[in-house]
Amino acid sequence: MIVEALGADGFELTLRVLRDKYDVNRDELPYRIDSVYQVLEDKFNVYGPKTLGTEIARKFYASLGLEFQVHDGYALSDYVEAAKSKLS
Repeated sequence: MIVEALGADGFELTLRVLRDKYDVNRDELPYRIDSVYQVLEDKFNVYGPKTLGTEIARKFYASLGLEFQVHDGYALSDYVEAAKSKLS
């Protein structure tokens, strides 16, 4: 989902910065969302929670067959927790 939003080159740059500056490897991305947002803000001037995070959450919900609604102040981690609640 991030690849679709950034493109392959932007995603590779993001991975490189995450690895070199934040010691985050590709497998850790789901657990280090705050670091991902920091790189997106620093390198691409993208404010993660309001833009990319919402788009990722929208696609995540669709993949789970859940209805998606935007909530003011929600970050991606909030949407993930809400999805867990809906599925349990």
